[in-house]
Amino acid sequence: MRHTKEYFKEKYREVIEYTMDKGIENPYHSLDQFIQDYEYLRESGSKNVMKDIKYYTQYEVSYDTARAMLRQAREFGGTEKFKDIKGMTTREFAEKYIDELRAAQKEAKSMYGDAYSAYIGVMWFGSE
Repeated sequence: MRHTKEYFKEKYREVIEYTMDKGIENPYHSLDQFIQDYEYLRESGSKNVMKDIKYYTQYEVSYDTARAMLRQAREFGGTEKFKDIKGMTTREFAEKYIDELRAAQKEAKSMYGDAYSAYIGVMWFGSE
């Protein structure tokens, strides 16, 4: 179902209001950019597009990725809380745990050969 321009304007205003209430930066610099993200999330199977958009205005990674990163951090004895992990990029997380990542890459490469990077993506970041 395709939405009207008025619908998108209303939802865009909702995001602007939300970011102002939270005191965070609005990542959308135009209505067109908002519509692109909205449609991408909808086509990707999002059950609640506006909930997802609001989440992504605050956090760097998806909920599932943050859960996978937290699981890995705990395996390595990390003390981060879930809210801390949601605010990290996957690059920041990997840099923090670079020694563990290198060890995991070496082990995965010996087990999976050239497909080891897919293993790391799935295990560390919840990639599919």
